[in-house]
Amino acid sequence: MAVLSVLLLILFCIVSVLLMGVILIQDDQGDGLGGIFGGSNNSSVGLQSGNILTRFTGILAVLFFVLSLSLMMVYTKSYSDSKATDGVEAEVNARSGAEKTWIDEIQELNATDAGAETVTEE
Repeated sequence: MAVLSVLLLILFCIVSVLLMGVILIQDDQGDGLGGIFGGSNNSSVGLQSGNILTRFTGILAVLFFVLSLSLMMVYTKSYSDSKATDGVEAEVNARSGAEKTWIDEIQELNATDAGAETVTEE
């Protein structure tokens, strides 16, 4: 499982860098969302297919999301399999009231301060 997570992480980094680079070198003459509302100079609607950079950007974006979801599933699975909370549960069960928590200490300090104030007032 460790090899798979490392491999996915390396692919994720490569796809991320490629996606940033492809987005940065794209032509800024594209219509973008402005073409939806009639701000486009192209008279043919739907006839022009995207160039290679826009298609490559779409492919990289899909790969980015697929890799991020797969990384999430791999790391969630490995975290739940490692039983990282067992140590915490064992520590909580070992205390079982034998040790005072910081909340108990604060309550005792407040109680002794209140008792000292009543003694001095009399």
